[in-house]
Amino acid sequence: MEREGSLRIARGVFLEVQRKTDRLWRAVSSLDSLVVDVMQDPRARGLLAEIQIRYGNKFKVGSQSYNGFWHSPSGRNSAEAQVIALAKAQDWLGVVSEGTGKLICLAENVAFISWEEFARRVITQENFGFMFGGG
Repeated sequence: MEREGSLRIARGVFLEVQRKTDRLWRAVSSLDSLVVDVMQDPRARGLLAEIQIRYGNKFKVGSQSYNGFWHSPSGRNSAEAQVIALAKAQDWLGVVSEGTGKLICLAENVAFISWEEFARRVITQENFGFMFGGG
């Protein structure tokens, strides 16, 4: 998630990335000071519970049914609900996957970008020194 040029990482995302052994973890492991715990923010904690109830299993948009967070490869350990809850509570820009995360952000009126866009911004910042822009 980002706000005004500063990066924040939901604890669930940090832990999910930590379980991996790839380059992403090596890059993120030094950023533990940027980790935000959804349980420390009362509003985000309440939103997290609502989001998990509404979108955890299956949900509908119009007449179309979709699998929720719990049907992702991470299952019930999916951190995307934390990202959306924190982004909504703090008015931050969430970084979510295409598909379920994008649909839920649209339904919950949460500003978001895809992981691909986030990577592009990180690469641009590293190569050219640009700061993160607003979403």
